[in-house]
Amino acid sequence: MIITLPTCVTLIRIILIPFIVLQLIKTAWMYALILLVSAALTDALDGALARYLNQESYLGAMLDAFADKCLLMSCYSALIYGNIQTNILPHWFLALALIRECTILMGSSLYALYRPSVRLKPCLLGKLSMASQLLCLSMGLWQASNTSPIFLQIFTIMVIIATIFIISSWIYYIKQGITLWNRSK
Repeated sequence: MIITLPTCVTLIRIILIPFIVLQLIKTAWMYALILLVSAALTDALDGALARYLNQESYLGAMLDAFADKCLLMSCYSALIYGNIQTNILPHWFLALALIRECTILMGSSLYALYRPSVRLKPCLLGKLSMASQLLCLSMGLWQASNTSPIFLQIFTIMVIIATIFIISSWIYYIKQGITLWNRSK
């Protein structure tokens, strides 16, 4: 098995996660923001590189999904359970996103165990959910460093948009999972 350039980019995102979490716990918002934006850029870059270089692989797709889940769940966990007194994102938003991610992980695990021949694929709603959550986290970190009433209004709208994508993609993945499960019996 050859590790491709896009897979290496995904691995960089995974390596960045503990450093982002550390900055979140230390309430070093700007450092956390810089690292989070870097991780988000690797998320955009790995898929584009894989398509451009014709290096799409099952390993790359699985690592990308794993990196996305780890990034979001680690950041959300640090924001909920870390030594953070500032409310970067509403707790209901964090809980909703964590429950969605856990549901998807459990469903994927069931498929891996009981339906290994079925290949689950990400959907546009899932990608938009990921992008909107990364944007919300980034905006929340920026807001924590630089309070601005206008920016707070934009941030509030972004939280609503991300919530819509979280719920929509969650429903889509549940429906898709049930449909594929029933077809593959």
